[in-house]
Amino acid sequence: MESTSQCSHLKEIVSIGSAFFPYRENYRVYNRRLELYHSNHKNSSNNTIIRRRFQRKIIRDMSNTILSARVLYDIYSNEDYDNQFLCFMKELRNFISHHSHINLISRIHLEKGKKDVYEKIPKTEIEDYLNEMIEKNPKWQGLKSAKEFLSSQNEIRLNELIDRYDEEVMNLYKDILFSTVRKYTDALKSFIEESQELQQQAREINFELEYPVIGAKLRYVNYLISKI
Repeated sequence: MESTSQCSHLKEIVSIGSAFFPYRENYRVYNRRLELYHSNHKNSSNNTIIRRRFQRKIIRDMSNTILSARVLYDIYSNEDYDNQFLCFMKELRNFISHHSHINLISRIHLEKGKKDVYEKIPKTEIEDYLNEMIEKNPKWQGLKSAKEFLSSQNEIRLNELIDRYDEEVMNLYKDILFSTVRKYTDALKSFIEESQELQQQAREINFELEYPVIGAKLRYVNYLISKI
């Protein structure tokens, strides 16, 4: 029974990673797309068709990033209506799902010889959406918090918005992961030792061990334990 319980602890840690890694991959794809767009910004900004095509792909990648992050929040985090930024990101996800396209505004800002290229999300469209949703659902505090965040911003820069969201998601992931490891540290250590001993005994008699936990997962958990 103890071994079964220890194995379930390991599966719990692996499941946290399984919920997080799709987000991380989507975030990487989004960043790569944005960098590619900005690296060819002169050509794309002068060609409306190319620019719109790129922007549609950027919005799609952003949507995938937010959606996959929300999976993590929906599983492991309670609603925090005091966090206006997270409320806004949740409603931005809903806004994107209701609109086939968002017209990004490309900007080039020059200051002290340094060029800053970025995309703006039009505030008016999102504000109109939030006002409509608040009118339909006047008791939903999350909508009001999202609007308060939007109202506090002079502009919504896509680059800064998603980077800030990544920090929030990374903090949530680390908190969940390491709190779980701390909770089961002794049991996990015992399970790793037993697994390693069993694998060593199998190798000594040239026995191919069919074991549900591969070495990579054990090393990963051992690494996490070393970091707490």
